[in-house]
Amino acid sequence: MFEKKKKQPSAMFSYEGFSISLIWIGVIVILSIFIIFSFDIFVFHWISAEQNNKLGSLGQLLEGAVGTMWALAGVILYYEALRFQRMELKSQRHELELNRQEVIEQTQQLRAQNQTLFIQTFENTFFQLVSLHNDIVNNISIEHFDVVTNSERRITGRQCFFQFYNDFRYTYSNHIDLVGGAFPEKEDILSTLNEAFITFFNRYQEMLGHYLRNVHNIIKFIDSSDIKNKWLYTNLFHDHLSNFELCLILYYCISDIGIKLKPLAEKYSLLENIPVDEIIDMRHRDYLSSTAFRPMR
Repeated sequence: MFEKKKKQPSAMFSYEGFSISLIWIGVIVILSIFIIFSFDIFVFHWISAEQNNKLGSLGQLLEGAVGTMWALAGVILYYEALRFQRMELKSQRHELELNRQEVIEQTQQLRAQNQTLFIQTFENTFFQLVSLHNDIVNNISIEHFDVVTNSERRITGRQCFFQFYNDFRYTYSNHIDLVGGAFPEKEDILSTLNEAFITFFNRYQEMLGHYLRNVHNIIKFIDSSDIKNKWLYTNLFHDHLSNFELCLILYYCISDIGIKLKPLAEKYSLLENIPVDEIIDMRHRDYLSSTAFRPMR
């Protein structure tokens, strides 16, 4: 709505008119006296001594009266000028305040636009990384020997991770047998897990190396950004991980190869939905902080 203009006080016009009236009164009085005495002098060509004395007294009276009126008019006009100046300054301050508020609002709008642009840029990059993750998964393929048909068949995509995990379980079982017993000490378990995963990883490094690095890059990208709700995006990515992908990520974090992903997995509960019955040994969970398995926010 338009702001109504404030009416100027009518007193300002009264004072100005009054002062002008005083000036004109003084002028009229002076002119009247001048005309009267000029008429006497120039028409009758004489002026008495008594009239001369009265004229002197009248001159003094006019000087005092008219001078006082003009001085009063000057004071009034000066006061009006000062008051008008104050009103102008007040109006300028008001305009400056409005301009300041407008600048603040524009700054806030610019910040909101920058924040929106930042979120859009972040999300574009994030979903590109997630899309790359899905492409990597879909492009994975291995030859699998089917005991039922007694022949090899090619499996692709997330089905491969079931075979990967079974292969790792078998590799770990062989390493357990080498250390002599199914229930070694905790330090021996960690060493055996590390050796088993490195052996397994070297076998499938061409396929799993790119995959695991991309998983790490996505979580690291979210963590290093200035986005506020980081859990929202880690949860979105978590939804793209299958059960056997989570199992492999678990042992990847335990191994020396995945030491950089481990603190991020613990920070963002990356393994919260890992199927417990698929973990080879529940003691393996102890090598990661419990925060890696807590319910996601």
